[in-house]
Amino acid sequence: MSGIFLAFLVVVVASGATPCVSQMVTDVEATIHVDGLDRTYLVHCPLGFNSVKKLPVVMMLHGRGSSSHSTAHDFGWIEKSDKEGFLIVFPQALPIDPARSSGSPLPANFIHGWSLPTNDTLWWTHKMATNYPYVANPDYPRVVHPLDAPFLTAVLDDVLHRFRGDSKHVYIAGFSSGGEMASDFAQFASEEITAVAIMGSVGLSRPHQITRPLSIFLAIGTDDSFGQPSQAAWSAMPATAKEKWYGQESLPTLEHDVADWAHLNGCKRSDTIATRWGQQTDWSGCDKDARVRGFSVDHLGHEWPGSKPSRWNQTNSKEPLYLTDVLWRFFRSEN
Repeated sequence: MSGIFLAFLVVVVASGATPCVSQMVTDVEATIHVDGLDRTYLVHCPLGFNSVKKLPVVMMLHGRGSSSHSTAHDFGWIEKSDKEGFLIVFPQALPIDPARSSGSPLPANFIHGWSLPTNDTLWWTHKMATNYPYVANPDYPRVVHPLDAPFLTAVLDDVLHRFRGDSKHVYIAGFSSGGEMASDFAQFASEEITAVAIMGSVGLSRPHQITRPLSIFLAIGTDDSFGQPSQAAWSAMPATAKEKWYGQESLPTLEHDVADWAHLNGCKRSDTIATRWGQQTDWSGCDKDARVRGFSVDHLGHEWPGSKPSRWNQTNSKEPLYLTDVLWRFFRSEN
């Protein structure tokens, strides 16, 4: 990762320009105040950034237990930003208890049903997560997590205004819990977003409404038992849990999610082909030329192929897959 992320309070602007615009630095850690809390995000300006030209914006949402810093380091977005010329943004989810410092010890009974000894990131507070009772622990009635869609809207607005992002080219990507949050944010702010990519989440990312057509890329590994329930796990799940978490009785699949997004986008036809890595389904004839793509990867677990933590390319060296590259090509085709 180029540079070092520096502390920077976005409400203080020297000479009307951020360090990013003036090219004093390329990496900035920004703080904004949302719902009574100080929230942070990282932004990287590509090397050779021209302050006159507005740049596309990619927002990458980390998974549960991860962070903005680790995601900036591991997923190859910064290198892609420097090569292609776009702003890459990494928002940070809250720790379990926003009133405590991250990593600090938690009382044993703080979260029912989870073994979480320290105050680290649990997940984004998308619609599904708000069903879980960790926000209603009787010992800590004042601990309430605000929904994160307003926070992400504030981040996007801040990036567009202070870092000269291009509001006509805004792309959201997320992995695992971040993928679920990307789906939730896409439905919350579809008027502000050009395209969304969801990786490692099936069923929990099922859409319900959008206010305008929106291109969607959904991806999952066929061996990802964390991002999608297996048939065995689904059969053992109580009916009440299926309804609470997934809102359906049948086993959630990538095909279901893709079809739901296609329906919301008014898509009329689909075509499924084999790829070097698995299978791809593309919906076309959608409203406003939106596109919906389902992308499955054979034998891939709960990983982002091509990221530093992923080991999938080591066993598939003849057909390596760098998902960040694939997503950027999909995003840029939305011009």
